[in-house]
Amino acid sequence: MEQVFKVFLLLLLCQSLLVSAQSSYEDFVSLQSLTESWQNKPPSWVGSDPCGSGWEGIRCTNLRVTSIILASMNLVGKLSSDIQLLSELDTLDLSYNKGLTGTIPKEIGNLRKLKTLILVGCSFFGSIPDSIGSLQQLNFLALNSNQFNGNIPPTIGNLSNINWLDLSDNHLEGAIPISGQGVLGLEKLLKAKHFHMGNNRLSGGIPAQLFHSDMSLVHVLFDSNQLSGGMPSTIGVVNSLEAVRFDRNQLSGSVPSNISNLRNLSDLLARNRICLEAEASTERYCQESQSNSIYSTLPNNCSPPPCSSGQISRNESKKSSHIGIIVGVVVAVVVFLAVALLAGIYVVRQKKRAKGSAELNPFANWKLNKNNGMAPQLKGARWFSLEELKKYTNNFSEDNTVGSGGYGKVYRAVLPTGELVAIKRAAEESMQGAVEFKTEIELLSRVHHKNLVGLAGFCFENGEQMLVYEYIPNGTLMDSLSGKSGIRMDWMRRLKVALGAARGLAYLHELANPPIIHRDIKSSNILLDEHLNAKVADFGLSKLLVDSERGHITTQVKGTMGYLDPEYYMTQQLTEKSDVYSFGVLMLELVTARRPIEKGKYIVREVQNVMDTTKELFNLHSIIDPFINKVTPRGLDKFVELAMRCVKEYAAERPSMAEVVKEIENIMELAGLNPASESDPTTEEIDMDANGGKLRRPYAHDEGFSYSGAFPSTKVEPQ
Repeated sequence: MEQVFKVFLLLLLCQSLLVSAQSSYEDFVSLQSLTESWQNKPPSWVGSDPCGSGWEGIRCTNLRVTSIILASMNLVGKLSSDIQLLSELDTLDLSYNKGLTGTIPKEIGNLRKLKTLILVGCSFFGSIPDSIGSLQQLNFLALNSNQFNGNIPPTIGNLSNINWLDLSDNHLEGAIPISGQGVLGLEKLLKAKHFHMGNNRLSGGIPAQLFHSDMSLVHVLFDSNQLSGGMPSTIGVVNSLEAVRFDRNQLSGSVPSNISNLRNLSDLLARNRICLEAEASTERYCQESQSNSIYSTLPNNCSPPPCSSGQISRNESKKSSHIGIIVGVVVAVVVFLAVALLAGIYVVRQKKRAKGSAELNPFANWKLNKNNGMAPQLKGARWFSLEELKKYTNNFSEDNTVGSGGYGKVYRAVLPTGELVAIKRAAEESMQGAVEFKTEIELLSRVHHKNLVGLAGFCFENGEQMLVYEYIPNGTLMDSLSGKSGIRMDWMRRLKVALGAARGLAYLHELANPPIIHRDIKSSNILLDEHLNAKVADFGLSKLLVDSERGHITTQVKGTMGYLDPEYYMTQQLTEKSDVYSFGVLMLELVTARRPIEKGKYIVREVQNVMDTTKELFNLHSIIDPFINKVTPRGLDKFVELAMRCVKEYAAERPSMAEVVKEIENIMELAGLNPASESDPTTEEIDMDANGGKLRRPYAHDEGFSYSGAFPSTKVEPQ
C-alpha cells in the first residue's frame, strides 16, 4: 500500500510539473504574440523560457510571468489585446517609451490579478477604456503624461483597492465622476490617498461628495483644468489631507471657514496648496477682522482683494466714530505692550536655546569663515524634521528603499508638494562629522547646474544625518555598466554620459564661486536621469578652492582607491587636476565596464599594457566591454587617448576639465551625435551586429533597478 501511495505522489508531482511547464510555454507564446510588432525589444529575450533564461524586465513566480517592467527601453509599437493572455500578471510598467502609441485595448480588463499599471510618459491616446474598472486588485494606476482624451471613465469608482490614481497631463475632459445612475464615483475609493488629475480639460464644479470623513486622501491635485464654482465646505472634514491644489482653474467664492479644522492648516495654506480667485469672498472678508485665522496664513499672491469703500458702512455716527477711535487707541496700546513683553521673553529663550544647541548643531548659526567666505543662503533647500521624513517614507519602510551601500540607504518619498525626492540616510558607522556634513550642504546649496544633483533639503536631528535630493530615476552609472539597472549602455549613450559628467565638473572648477574640487568622482557618484543625462552627486568630500589656495590645497588624503590621483596621494597636494585624474579613470571604466581595481588588476595599468596606437582600436579589443566591442565604436580611439592624458602621473601634464569637455564634444560629433542635444540619442544602428542580428547584453539583470524604475514620479518629464 505504501508503494502505491508513493507512485501516486510521483505521478501527481509529474503532472504538476507538466502543467507548470505548459503554462510557462503558454506565457512565452503570449509574450511573443504581444511584442510581435514591437521594435527594440530587449536583446536578452532569446530562447523559449522567459522565466529561466534571464529575460530583461521579466519576473516570474512558480514559472508564470507575473511582472513586466520595461521602463525607458525605447520601445516602439502598440499595446495589443494579447496582453490579456498573461493571466498571472500583477505588474505592468511600460513607462517612458515614447514610441508606444495607440489606444489601450479593452481586453486589459481581463487581467484580474493586476495590481500595478504604469504607462507614464508614452504616446497612448484615445479614451481610457471602461474595462479598467474590472481590475479589482489594482492599487497603483499611473497613466499620466500621455494623450488620452474623453471623460474619466466612471468605472474607476469600482477600483476599491486603489491607493494611487494619476491621470494628469492628458487631454481628459468632462466632469469629475461622482456616483449616480448605477455607477460608482471617485468618492467611493475609500483607500485612495492620491488623486493626480492636473493639466487636463476637466470642467464643471468640484463635487462636495469628493471629500468626506471616510476618505483617506493625502494629495488631491486638480490644478490647470477648467473647473468652475467654489471650493466645497466638505474639504474640512478630511483630516488626512496634506496637499490640495485647484489653482489655475476658473474658481470663485470664498475659502470655506471649516478648512481651519484641518490639522495641517498652516502647512496647507502657507505653501500655496489652496489658492482661489477670491472675488466673491471680498464682502465676507471685509466684514471680518483683518486678522482672520484663515486669511492671515494665505500666501501673498492668494490674499483676498482689498475692501472697497462701497462695502464699508457709511451710517456710523460721529459719536460712534469717536468712541471707536478711543477704544482703538486703548486696544493698540495694550496690544503693543503685550507684544513687546512676549517678544522679550521669546528673544531670551531663543538665545538660551541657541547657546545650548550651537555645540551640537552645526546649522544653529551660519558663521563667517575666512576660508569659506560668507555662508550660503539655502535657496530652494529646507531643513526637514525627523518626524517629517519618517512620515514621507512610511517610517523608512523597506518598500520605499531604492538604493543602499556602505553609506546607508536611499529612500523614495513624495513631499506634500507632490515632488518626488530621494532621501539619503547615513548609517551609524558611515556618518560624517558635523563639519563634513555641513560642508556638503553648503556646497550643494551654492551650486546649480543641470549636470549636478539638486538639493531639496536636509535633516540633522537625534543623531541622524539625511540629505534630501531631487529624485533621479535611473540610478547610478555603475549599476548601468554592470547590467544591474537593465539599461542598455551602448557607445552613444556612454559618450553622452561622459559629456554630462565632464560639464558638471567643469562648472565646479571654472564657474562656481569659489571653485570646488569634488574629490570623489566615480561611477557610483554619477546618476542618470530619465533621458540618461549624467548628474554628479555626493559632495561629502568636496573642498572649496579660495584664492589663497589657488593651485593646491594641503589636506588629508581622501577619496576612493582606484580613482585616487597618485600625485595627490604622495604629496597631499589637492588641485582640480586630481578630479581630472579620477575622471580619466571613469572614462576607462566607460570603455571597459570594469571596476578600477578588480582581482588585483588596476584598470589604468591594464590599458597601458595592451595599448598600441599603431593598431586598429589601439589593440584594445581584449579589454573593451563586449557590449560595445561587437561593432566599431566611432571615436573610441580618441576617447581612450583623452582618458590616458587625464591619468598622466603628473598633474601639470593633464588637461583641464574645460578642455576635456571640448574634446568629448568633438568626439561626439565624429560619432554622429549632436553635443547640444538633451534627448536620449538614437542607438538603433549600434544595437545590431555585423550580420544584422540583435546583440545580447552580457550581464545579468535579475536584481532590476537599484535606484529607480519601480517608483514613478507623479510627474517626471523631460526638462
